[in-house]
Amino acid sequence: MMKFITILSLAVVALAGIQTANAATFDFIDEAIGNEGSYSPLTMVEVGITLNATGQYTSDGGTSWINKYAYLDDHWSGHGDAGLGVCQTNTNSCGSDDNVTYGEKLRLDFGQQVTVSEITMANGVHEALFTGDFKLNIDGAGWVAYNLADTITQLFTGQVFELWNHNNINDSADAKKEFYISTMTVSAVPIPAAIWLFGSAMLGFVGIRRNNKKSA
Repeated sequence: MMKFITILSLAVVALAGIQTANAATFDFIDEAIGNEGSYSPLTMVEVGITLNATGQYTSDGGTSWINKYAYLDDHWSGHGDAGLGVCQTNTNSCGSDDNVTYGEKLRLDFGQQVTVSEITMANGVHEALFTGDFKLNIDGAGWVAYNLADTITQLFTGQVFELWNHNNINDSADAKKEFYISTMTVSAVPIPAAIWLFGSAMLGFVGIRRNNKKSA
Protein backbone atom coordinates (compact mmCIF):
# COMPACT_ATOMS: atom_id res chain seq x y z
CA MET A 1 0.00 0.00 0.00
CA MET A 2 2.83 2.41 0.84
CA LYS A 3 4.35 1.81 -2.58
CA PHE A 4 1.01 2.62 -4.22
CA ILE A 5 0.74 5.88 -2.27
CA THR A 6 4.26 6.87 -3.31
CA ILE A 7 3.57 6.20 -7.00
CA LEU A 8 0.29 8.13 -6.87
CA SER A 9 1.96 11.07 -5.14
CA LEU A 10 4.70 11.17 -7.77
CA ALA A 11 2.06 11.14 -10.49
CA VAL A 12 0.27 14.13 -8.94
CA VAL A 13 3.60 15.99 -8.67
CA ALA A 14 4.32 15.23 -12.34
CA LEU A 15 0.92 16.58 -13.34
CA ALA A 16 1.65 19.71 -11.33
CA GLY A 17 4.83 20.14 -13.34
CA ILE A 18 2.84 20.01 -16.57
CA GLN A 19 0.25 22.38 -15.17
CA THR A 20 2.85 25.10 -14.55
CA ALA A 21 4.88 24.61 -17.72
CA ASN A 22 6.75 27.67 -18.97
CA ALA A 23 5.74 29.55 -22.07
CA ALA A 24 7.59 28.66 -25.27
CA THR A 25 8.66 31.28 -27.80
CA PHE A 26 9.05 30.13 -31.39
CA ASP A 27 11.60 32.56 -32.84
CA PHE A 28 11.33 32.26 -36.62
CA ILE A 29 13.84 35.06 -37.15
CA ASP A 30 16.51 33.14 -35.28
CA GLU A 31 15.51 29.85 -36.94
CA ALA A 32 15.90 31.43 -40.38
CA ILE A 33 19.58 32.25 -39.84
CA GLY A 34 21.46 29.75 -41.97
CA ASN A 35 18.23 27.82 -42.67
CA GLU A 36 16.44 29.96 -45.26
CA GLY A 37 14.20 27.93 -47.53
CA SER A 38 10.93 26.08 -48.09
CA TYR A 39 9.59 23.46 -45.67
CA SER A 40 6.63 21.09 -45.75
CA PRO A 41 6.32 20.95 -42.88
CA LEU A 42 8.62 23.17 -40.86
CA THR A 43 8.99 21.38 -37.50
CA MET A 44 10.23 23.17 -34.39
CA VAL A 45 10.25 22.12 -30.73
CA GLU A 46 10.39 24.59 -27.83
CA VAL A 47 9.95 23.73 -24.12
CA GLY A 48 8.33 20.40 -24.99
CA ILE A 49 5.83 21.93 -27.44
CA THR A 50 6.08 20.79 -31.08
CA LEU A 51 5.03 23.01 -33.97
CA ASN A 52 4.41 21.82 -37.53
CA ALA A 53 3.99 24.73 -39.96
CA THR A 54 2.83 24.46 -43.56
CA GLY A 55 1.78 26.91 -46.28
CA GLN A 56 -1.33 26.85 -48.46
CA TYR A 57 -2.82 28.89 -51.31
CA THR A 58 -6.34 29.59 -52.55
CA SER A 59 -7.43 31.05 -55.89
CA ASP A 60 -11.16 30.95 -55.15
CA GLY A 61 -11.55 33.02 -52.01
CA GLY A 62 -10.93 30.23 -49.54
CA THR A 63 -13.30 27.58 -50.91
CA SER A 64 -10.42 25.21 -51.65
CA TRP A 65 -6.76 25.19 -50.66
CA ILE A 66 -3.62 23.92 -52.40
CA ASN A 67 -0.68 22.78 -50.28
CA LYS A 68 2.41 24.95 -50.64
CA TYR A 69 5.43 25.54 -48.37
CA ALA A 70 6.20 27.31 -45.13
CA TYR A 71 9.22 29.51 -45.77
CA LEU A 72 11.92 30.79 -43.40
CA ASP A 73 13.20 34.16 -44.60
CA ASP A 74 16.45 35.58 -43.26
CA HIS A 75 17.50 39.21 -42.69
CA TRP A 76 17.20 41.62 -45.64
CA SER A 77 20.12 44.03 -45.68
CA GLY A 78 18.96 47.64 -45.39
CA HIS A 79 15.48 46.64 -44.25
CA GLY A 80 15.20 44.21 -41.33
CA ASP A 81 14.31 40.74 -40.15
CA ALA A 82 11.38 38.68 -41.42
CA GLY A 83 10.64 35.18 -40.08
CA LEU A 84 8.01 32.73 -41.30
CA GLY A 85 6.11 33.19 -44.55
CA VAL A 86 4.80 31.12 -47.49
CA CYS A 87 6.49 30.15 -50.74
CA GLN A 88 4.69 28.42 -53.60
CA THR A 89 7.81 26.55 -54.73
CA ASN A 90 10.33 24.29 -53.03
CA THR A 91 13.44 26.45 -52.99
CA ASN A 92 16.01 28.13 -50.75
CA SER A 93 15.62 31.45 -52.59
CA CYS A 94 11.96 32.37 -53.01
CA GLY A 95 12.54 36.01 -53.94
CA SER A 96 9.62 38.37 -53.38
CA ASP A 97 7.10 35.55 -52.86
CA ASP A 98 8.32 34.44 -49.43
CA ASN A 99 5.90 36.44 -47.26
CA VAL A 100 2.22 35.66 -46.69
CA THR A 101 0.70 37.53 -49.61
CA TYR A 102 -2.81 37.61 -51.07
CA GLY A 103 -4.48 34.18 -51.13
CA GLU A 104 -1.84 32.51 -48.97
CA LYS A 105 -2.08 31.23 -45.42
CA LEU A 106 0.10 29.69 -42.76
CA ARG A 107 -1.22 26.61 -40.99
CA LEU A 108 0.34 26.12 -37.54
CA ASP A 109 -0.40 22.83 -35.78
CA PHE A 110 0.89 22.44 -32.20
CA GLY A 111 -0.43 18.90 -31.73
CA GLN A 112 -2.06 19.90 -28.43
CA GLN A 113 -4.12 22.70 -26.97
CA VAL A 114 -2.05 25.83 -26.43
CA THR A 115 -2.70 29.46 -25.63
CA VAL A 116 -1.01 32.00 -27.88
CA SER A 117 -0.11 35.07 -25.82
CA GLU A 118 1.95 37.08 -28.32
CA ILE A 119 2.56 37.24 -32.07
CA THR A 120 5.10 39.60 -33.62
CA MET A 121 5.05 40.36 -37.33
CA ALA A 122 6.96 42.09 -40.11
CA ASN A 123 5.43 43.38 -43.32
CA GLY A 124 6.38 42.40 -46.86
CA VAL A 125 9.54 44.54 -46.85
CA HIS A 126 10.64 43.46 -43.35
CA GLU A 127 9.30 46.56 -41.60
CA ALA A 128 6.71 47.19 -38.88
CA LEU A 129 4.14 49.33 -40.75
CA PHE A 130 0.78 47.74 -41.65
CA THR A 131 -2.46 48.91 -43.24
CA GLY A 132 -4.25 45.62 -43.87
CA ASP A 133 -5.65 42.79 -41.80
CA PHE A 134 -5.62 39.00 -41.74
CA LYS A 135 -8.12 36.28 -41.00
CA LEU A 136 -7.59 33.73 -38.23
CA ASN A 137 -9.25 30.33 -38.02
CA ILE A 138 -8.71 28.28 -34.85
CA ASP A 139 -9.51 24.56 -34.99
CA GLY A 140 -11.91 25.05 -37.90
CA ALA A 141 -14.27 27.25 -35.88
CA GLY A 142 -14.51 29.91 -38.60
CA TRP A 143 -12.62 32.94 -39.91
CA VAL A 144 -12.29 36.11 -37.83
CA ALA A 145 -10.51 39.24 -39.10
CA TYR A 146 -7.83 41.02 -37.04
CA ASN A 147 -5.67 44.02 -37.83
CA LEU A 148 -2.11 43.30 -38.91
CA ALA A 149 0.34 44.74 -36.38
CA ASP A 150 3.96 44.46 -35.33
CA THR A 151 2.80 42.98 -31.99
CA ILE A 152 -0.47 41.20 -31.19
CA THR A 153 -1.09 40.35 -27.54
CA GLN A 154 -4.68 39.08 -27.65
CA LEU A 155 -5.01 35.57 -26.20
CA PHE A 156 -5.98 32.75 -28.57
CA THR A 157 -6.47 29.11 -27.50
CA GLY A 158 -6.54 26.03 -29.72
CA GLN A 159 -4.41 23.43 -31.49
CA VAL A 160 -4.43 24.46 -35.15
CA PHE A 161 -4.09 28.13 -36.10
CA GLU A 162 -4.56 29.28 -39.71
CA LEU A 163 -3.53 32.82 -40.65
CA TRP A 164 -4.84 33.89 -44.07
CA ASN A 165 -3.98 36.99 -46.08
CA HIS A 166 -7.42 37.71 -47.53
CA ASN A 167 -6.75 41.35 -48.54
CA ASN A 168 -8.18 42.42 -51.88
CA ILE A 169 -6.25 41.22 -54.92
CA ASN A 170 -5.83 44.83 -56.06
CA ASP A 171 -3.70 45.37 -52.97
CA SER A 172 -1.40 42.44 -53.67
CA ALA A 173 1.56 44.73 -54.42
CA ASP A 174 1.18 46.64 -51.15
CA ALA A 175 3.82 45.33 -48.74
CA LYS A 176 1.93 46.81 -45.77
CA LYS A 177 -0.83 44.25 -46.41
CA GLU A 178 1.61 41.31 -46.49
CA PHE A 179 3.16 39.70 -43.43
CA TYR A 180 5.66 37.34 -41.89
CA ILE A 181 5.32 35.87 -38.41
CA SER A 182 8.52 36.83 -36.63
CA THR A 183 7.88 35.19 -33.26
CA MET A 184 5.02 33.42 -31.52
CA THR A 185 4.77 32.80 -27.78
CA VAL A 186 2.57 29.93 -26.60
CA SER A 187 1.98 27.87 -23.47
CA ALA A 188 0.34 24.49 -22.98
CA VAL A 189 -3.26 24.68 -21.81
CA PRO A 190 -3.52 23.69 -18.11
CA ILE A 191 -4.71 20.16 -17.33
CA PRO A 192 -8.49 20.07 -16.75
CA ALA A 193 -9.62 20.36 -13.15
CA ALA A 194 -11.24 16.94 -13.41
CA ILE A 195 -7.82 15.30 -13.42
CA TRP A 196 -6.87 17.08 -10.21
CA LEU A 197 -10.15 16.04 -8.64
CA PHE A 198 -9.44 12.45 -9.70
CA GLY A 199 -6.02 12.57 -8.06
CA SER A 200 -7.47 14.01 -4.86
CA ALA A 201 -10.22 11.41 -4.82
CA MET A 202 -7.71 8.59 -5.22
CA LEU A 203 -5.62 9.88 -2.35
CA GLY A 204 -8.77 10.13 -0.23
CA PHE A 205 -9.73 6.56 -1.18
CA VAL A 206 -6.32 5.32 -0.08
CA GLY A 207 -6.74 7.13 3.23
CA ILE A 208 -10.13 5.51 3.82
CA ARG A 209 -8.73 2.05 3.11
CA ARG A 210 -5.90 2.57 5.57
CA ASN A 211 -8.31 3.74 8.30
CA ASN A 212 -10.56 0.72 7.68
CA LYS A 213 -7.61 -1.63 8.08
CA LYS A 214 -6.66 0.02 11.38
CA SER A 215 -10.24 -0.30 12.63
CA ALA A 216 -10.26 -3.99 11.75
